[in-house]
Amino acid sequence: MTKFFVKWWADSTRIPSLPQEAMELRLNLIGMVKADLSSGKMTEWGTFGNGKDGYIIIDGTEQDVFSTMLKYRPAVLFDVYPVLSADDYKAAAKKAAEAMQA
Repeated sequence: MTKFFVKWWADSTRIPSLPQEAMELRLNLIGMVKADLSSGKMTEWGTFGNGKDGYIIIDGTEQDVFSTMLKYRPAVLFDVYPVLSADDYKAAAKKAAEAMQA
């Protein structure tokens, strides 16, 4: 299973201009986030201090990430990065060093 770091940000062109409608959208989105955290689809979610972007950690497959992120579109945009643990990094570096010796 792969760990993914997802940077998210609100698409300002999709946020309603009326404050009450914008807050309703934000509350609906955070409700979806809480459900994804409870179900285990997301392992971590956070927002940065500016309140308009943040991050998600997901353990799973590319399809897991895609299906989870797709339901937040078009109000939220994403950059998705697979990440390696220290042990994974060490194994990859060792494999690369061995390949360089050959």
